[in-house]
Amino acid sequence: MEKKGFITRLGDTFCHVEKVIVCITFILMLALLFIQVLCRYVFNLPLAWAEEAVRYVYIAVSFLGAAIAAREGTHIKIDILPTVLKHRIKDPNRLTEVINLIDLIADLITCAFFIMISAWMLSYNINLKELGNFTTNNQWPVWLMCLPVTVSCILIGFHYLLNGIESVGNILQAKRGGTAS
Repeated sequence: MEKKGFITRLGDTFCHVEKVIVCITFILMLALLFIQVLCRYVFNLPLAWAEEAVRYVYIAVSFLGAAIAAREGTHIKIDILPTVLKHRIKDPNRLTEVINLIDLIADLITCAFFIMISAWMLSYNINLKELGNFTTNNQWPVWLMCLPVTVSCILIGFHYLLNGIESVGNILQAKRGGTAS
C-alpha cells in the first residue's frame, strides 16, 4: 500500500468530515420532511417552520456536496483537450506529463475563482449581518442561512488548492521517473 503524503491525508480528512456532516444533515432533512408530511396529511397540523428549514438545509447539503466533489475530482469538467491530446501524443509518459500540467492549471484557475467567490460571499454575509435581515417564516438571521454557502465556497477553493499541490507532486514525481498517482 502506497503511503499518502500530508496534503493527501489533509484533504481526505476534510472530505471525510464533510461526508459525515452531509450524511447526518441529509438524514435530518429527510426526517423533517417525513414529519412534515405526517403532520400535514395525517394529523392536519402542518409545521409552519419545516418547509423553510428543509429549504435551507437542502442548500447547505448541496453546496457541501459540491466541496466533496471538488476533493474527489467528480465535478463536471470539460475534457476535450485531454481527449484530443490522447490521439496526438503517442508517448504515454509525455501524455501523462501534459495531462498533469493541464490538471494543475485547471485546479489553480478554479482555486483562484473560488477564492474570489469566497471573498465576495464573506463580504456579502457581513453585509447581511449588518442589515439585520431575517427569513420570512422562521425569522432566522439571513446571514446565518447564507453561511453554509460561504463555508462551502471556501472549502471548494481549499480542495482545489490541495488538488493543485498534489498535481505539482505528480508532475515532479513523473519527472524523477516515479509513477504519478
